[in-house]
Amino acid sequence: MDDEIQTDGGEQGHQRSVNHSIDGSEGIYKQLFTDKILRNKLVVIVSIYVITGLSIGLAGFTTIDAFSGGSGNLGSQIIGGIFVMIATVFTALIGVPIAIMLALRVSDSLQRSNIETYATTGVGVFLGHLVMFSIAFVILASKIGNASVDVDLISFFIPMLLAAAGVAFAGVSASYLTRHHGL
Repeated sequence: MDDEIQTDGGEQGHQRSVNHSIDGSEGIYKQLFTDKILRNKLVVIVSIYVITGLSIGLAGFTTIDAFSGGSGNLGSQIIGGIFVMIATVFTALIGVPIAIMLALRVSDSLQRSNIETYATTGVGVFLGHLVMFSIAFVILASKIGNASVDVDLISFFIPMLLAAAGVAFAGVSASYLTRHHGL
């Protein structure tokens, strides 16, 4: 099976997939978690999103008091809630540029078939975005958790999945463009 890939010199080339078959009993998604190189790429991608989620959550957690005045009155809680919403929207949106940057790196560094590259990028940024958003949301929501605001991660589940799918689309699209049109 010949798959078109980018070679180290940036030229289009063909590589015969040896021992990396995606046909037959071993599917690409199973291969992502069993092949050491692909699994390592996934771990790195998800780890970058974890670091981003922790950073956004902790930065937001420590600055909410500065924006809300630190007191427990209703006005402070409203301002704190507004800041949490802004940080939550920012977290949802920042996943796209991260996905595109990671896709460019994976497309250039992963010398595997196109389908393996697209699957690694797509699954990695999808899972990473879910984890990043969940971590940041839980940290930020814990700051206003003692307020009378009902914050529930489950109510954000479907929107998180849809956002992660959009992020995965951006990542796979960037991988595709890089693989087929170069930079």
